[in-house]
Amino acid sequence: MRVVLHCFLDCPRNTFGMQCERSCVCEESNTLSCDKDTGECSCASGWFGSRCTCRRLHGCDENSYCDGDKCLCNDGFLTRPSNCSGLFNSYSIIND
Repeated sequence: MRVVLHCFLDCPRNTFGMQCERSCVCEESNTLSCDKDTGECSCASGWFGSRCTCRRLHGCDENSYCDGDKCLCNDGFLTRPSNCSGLFNSYSIIND
C-alpha cells in the first residue's frame, strides 16, 4: 500500500500560488485576505471590486477593475469607449 501525504502551508500575506510565488493585486489596506490558490481579493467592509479599490459597487466589465470612480482595463486588454475588450497583441504601427 502506498501512502501519499500532501502538506499545504499558508502563503505569506499578499502572495499566492503553488509556491507562494505570485503577488496579489489587491489594495492591501482595503483587503481582508488574498486567496492562497487563486489570488482573489476578499475586500474589507465598505470596499468593492476585484482589487478592493472601489468605495461602492461599480458596474465595471469583466475585463476591467474599479479604481476609485473609474473602470480601468485589466493588463492585456485594450480600452474601448464602452468596455475593455480584445486581448492586446504586440504589433507595429506603420505610418505612410
